[in-house]
Amino acid sequence: MTTIVVLGAGDYEITVAAANLPGDLSIEYTSPFAGANSIQKIDEIGYHESKKLADNPRSDVWLRKNITYETPKAWDGAHRDHDDFVNLYDSIANGRALGKEKLIPGTAYGTVFDGMVISVPIYLSYLNQKCLEYSIVIRRVAPIKNIEDARDLHITGKKACILVNCAGLGAQRLKGLYDSKRNYVVKRQMAFVANLIEHIICVDGFNHPNEMLYAFPSKEGGTLSGGCFLVDQWSSKEDNEITKRILEHAVRFIPQLTDSTAGNPDKLHVVKVSIGLRPFSEGVPRIERDSE
Repeated sequence: MTTIVVLGAGDYEITVAAANLPGDLSIEYTSPFAGANSIQKIDEIGYHESKKLADNPRSDVWLRKNITYETPKAWDGAHRDHDDFVNLYDSIANGRALGKEKLIPGTAYGTVFDGMVISVPIYLSYLNQKCLEYSIVIRRVAPIKNIEDARDLHITGKKACILVNCAGLGAQRLKGLYDSKRNYVVKRQMAFVANLIEHIICVDGFNHPNEMLYAFPSKEGGTLSGGCFLVDQWSSKEDNEITKRILEHAVRFIPQLTDSTAGNPDKLHVVKVSIGLRPFSEGVPRIERDSE
């Protein structure tokens, strides 16, 4: 929707047609549970546009340092090669390596860059209001079965001349398009705690495959912690063992969470556990015209 708002500032007649809209909590609707703790070169323009939003308090975009640590397991796995951990955005987001004196116990390497935290429900509401401001029409429709059917949903009653497919998880079931790459789902599990931290913290290199630790401070208070990447899992059920490991890693590597001098209790206060499903596809991110 951020891209839609940017386009809406121009001279375009835009209609958004979707089965899930801001405010919905469907397990197949990524937005209410979305989070990201890495940046790729393709994100450069979006990164700077998002930073501009921090100047508008209504967007609830909050600038925070993003600090990533590597355990000895991760560091050894990269054969102690600095290039494996160099921040792609060192020239864009003020990325740099941490000095050894700033590493936390149990880690062997670290980087930091200028990141941001977005309170998704508030941000989605902000985007919804911007759509209204730019006369962008938002329509709730039944799940679209064939991509060509979407052309008939433009508010003018005419066929849309440009059709942008942002189907997410629905792309697996959408007919009428050609995509040689496999689309698949990734399950993420997060625990929201009332305890507070100052910056975004990520730790990579644990014994369980496809697991890491990330923790995002909330501007309104509390911390969102997660750290699993479960491919082809559609279940909305919580895995208690994963929650246990997330919280154990958080206590071990983020001492501020249980530091009384930082205004926190000596134990984690879990408010809720959330499950989110993410759409992924094989290969690198692609924005391209369908050859068919």
